[in-house]
Amino acid sequence: MKDKVRNTKTLQNVSNINKTKLYITGLYSYCVISRMFITRVLVLVICIAQSNSVSRNVVKELSVTNGQGWGNWRNLQLCPQPGQYAYGYKMKIEVSQGGGRSNDDTALNAIQLLCGTKTVQHTSGPKITSGTCPWGDWYPTFTQCRPGEFFVSFSLKVEGHQGAGRVNDDTAANYVKFECRGLNGGYQEIKEQPRQSGYGDWGSYGSWSRSCDTGSAICGIQTRTESPQGGGIDDTALNDVKFVCCRD
Repeated sequence: MKDKVRNTKTLQNVSNINKTKLYITGLYSYCVISRMFITRVLVLVICIAQSNSVSRNVVKELSVTNGQGWGNWRNLQLCPQPGQYAYGYKMKIEVSQGGGRSNDDTALNAIQLLCGTKTVQHTSGPKITSGTCPWGDWYPTFTQCRPGEFFVSFSLKVEGHQGAGRVNDDTAANYVKFECRGLNGGYQEIKEQPRQSGYGDWGSYGSWSRSCDTGSAICGIQTRTESPQGGGIDDTALNDVKFVCCRD
């Protein structure tokens, strides 16, 4: 049962990403976010996001049409070195909170990409995340492409808007899956993180995004997340995501 009151959310536009050479300078952002649990204990979470200077040849942006519109677009994060692309991922998901008026579900809270090259792919390699909400747990392992392959397209599982009222609870994005392919083309294999009961149960998958062109693969992520609303207002966490393709 879904059950918290939603305030009107302001939809914000995000500027297009430069499709040539993209430079991200050092950025430090600090935020303090809070959430009131049903026990009325106020929990404070300190978020610190840091992005180092990165130069990549971004050639395409991948998006889908079924994402939700609450919250704000966070910083684009890129695999740090030329020739590095995303070949693994895991998600941070809040398990179903159960029925009742006091339980608010958020489902998908963050996505983390694992970066590597054609010859070096290891779970100790660089990892990138854009916007992390405070609820849920990270899946313990990365779901990965076959050696030498990388993510080139994606599909997002999203729950549609549930409407106003105390019996309606929005979760927005719930799950994501990718297609893998070698840089030189060939067979595309779908990879989806193993399902766990109660994790990402709502909504349905939409159409697949466009694919990265031959010679390129996904190298960056940008998510749209809603900050904690507090005061018993419905939280949705991660609403939408975009990825970018690099050729370098």
